[in-house]
Amino acid sequence: MSGQQNTQNPNQQSSVGIAPQQAFAPQGVQIASPPYAYAPGAWPQGVLPPASGPQKPPLPRRRGADSIIALLTLASAFLIIYLGAFGGMGLGFTAAVFAAYGTLFAFAGVHRIKPRPLAIAYAACALVFAVCYALYTNASLRTAWFGAIVLTTALFLLELCGARRFGHESYWGIRDVLRTVFVQPLAHIGDGVRFIFQKQDDGRGTAGKVLIGLGISVPVLAVLIPILVSSDAVFESLVGRVFESLTEALFSLFLGVLLFFPLWSLIFGLGYKQQSQKVPDIERVRRVDPVILSVFLGAVVFLYLVYLLAKTAYFFAPFKGIVPEGAGIPSELARRGFFELCWIAVINVVLLLPVLAMSKRKEKDTLPPVLRVFSAILCLETLLIISTALQKMLLYIDIFGLTRLRVYTSAFMVFLALAWMILLVRLFVKKVPVMPLSALCAAAVLLVLTFGGSDAAIVRYNAALYMNGGVKSVDFSEFSGEYFIESGVVAEFVKLAKSDNKVLQEKVRVALREAYSVIYFNIDSEWNEKAQKWEPGEVKANEELRRLRTEKRAWTLEETRAIAALDEYKDEYFEWARQYFDALNGNYILPGGNIIYTDTDRGEESDVVPVTTTQEVGDSR
Repeated sequence: MSGQQNTQNPNQQSSVGIAPQQAFAPQGVQIASPPYAYAPGAWPQGVLPPASGPQKPPLPRRRGADSIIALLTLASAFLIIYLGAFGGMGLGFTAAVFAAYGTLFAFAGVHRIKPRPLAIAYAACALVFAVCYALYTNASLRTAWFGAIVLTTALFLLELCGARRFGHESYWGIRDVLRTVFVQPLAHIGDGVRFIFQKQDDGRGTAGKVLIGLGISVPVLAVLIPILVSSDAVFESLVGRVFESLTEALFSLFLGVLLFFPLWSLIFGLGYKQQSQKVPDIERVRRVDPVILSVFLGAVVFLYLVYLLAKTAYFFAPFKGIVPEGAGIPSELARRGFFELCWIAVINVVLLLPVLAMSKRKEKDTLPPVLRVFSAILCLETLLIISTALQKMLLYIDIFGLTRLRVYTSAFMVFLALAWMILLVRLFVKKVPVMPLSALCAAAVLLVLTFGGSDAAIVRYNAALYMNGGVKSVDFSEFSGEYFIESGVVAEFVKLAKSDNKVLQEKVRVALREAYSVIYFNIDSEWNEKAQKWEPGEVKANEELRRLRTEKRAWTLEETRAIAALDEYKDEYFEWARQYFDALNGNYILPGGNIIYTDTDRGEESDVVPVTTTQEVGDSR
């Protein structure tokens, strides 16, 4: 009976039809699609009626290579947690990012996807930013590097999988990036997990079995391994060589499994779901009448025009009367308005992009002439505002010197200027790729800021400005403080410690003493009750702390060089520490004439300040 029906089914396909889901149906079973030749309830054996209501697309069939990609994704998630988040975000994080990109390129190889040149450019940018973690220690830039890695990786995946909903020239390209970063990692977790665990002809898939086994084994291993470690010294040494902390490794594995799900959802959603259909851009979002938008932009353009004309009062005598008293002083000109103008440049982007994206278009998808003119004028006005802001900043730097904030905001304004130039050209050249060019410009500015050694340049510039009489004092507190110093400026500090300027030399040496505390840490001290004095602890403890600072996962080239530069002053540091303990034990005047302040309570450690002049008093512990 069954055999007869199976032989008849091919003859019935013309009337029953085969649904698109037939390719994913179990062997020997057909799914009917319209037009239906059977009355309801009279479906022949072997043919399934269509389900009522909207149908969820079936999962693609999984191959053996897909299981390998899933396992590689899990391994990458573990490495990101163990080598990166728990490893000090140094060399280990660089290795983890390279491993993750290895997984992505393996995915491309399995599915025979040839990366386009633009995708390769995005991947190269992300990997260069990952290398920065192994080279530099600048905490502020590290946050920017992480954001750059996320952005370029999202663009890489969109380009690799052909999953862009908007073209390169579209003003809505940022929506694709936001969807990839915030929506895709959560949107397909369920489908991604079902894809891994879906039943095949031979039962459950390999990747699913591995995940289940790992999930069961983690709590068991967490109990067994500590017991085995405590029972045998050799096994304890072996485990110690593999993992500095077993608890940390197991916890990293647990967090890695949690991180795996959004990462796999991202790969599955972009790579397996084939969501590459473009949204009809004009039909969905370009609905606002251009007259409304033209009037809106015209009002904004007129306001900026009045503002720019008002600034001519500084330069032309007939308008001097409207300049407030003191407003023309260079220091006041430099101090006021820079950050406000930065905000104006950012706000203008937020204003113009939706206007360009939502306006109704004429034939050949062109902007109405009036709206195009107002948009171009707004671009030019914004470029003039950015130019004004940068001039203010240059004047401010000339008067007061450099700081990180001044350097970073200036670099951001340079990027904004490049982005506005791209928008201006896009108004007249339709095929200009707005999103790729803007992303690559941002990456280029950040890389110049990173490899240009901004921290060392700030120290050199401020020291030169001070020695040339440009400023009355120099402040390095941004890079050093109590038990704190930036490794990127240590080499510059060591050079300045040999300066002929005694005041500058002493400032830098005080900062270097803090660097000694950071690199070697405080010599452990304890109160000797019998001798009634403070005694320094063992130097070995400091060497152990120093070893932890140079742990392989957290290794950076910049910190290694800083330690090497400070080794030149190691003897001076320990001599300073010896004098410090002498002071605690009652010697108020140190050899060399340093002034010491101590509390009268001999049983408590006090604020002790070894200095060379009475003007340079500060806590140097």
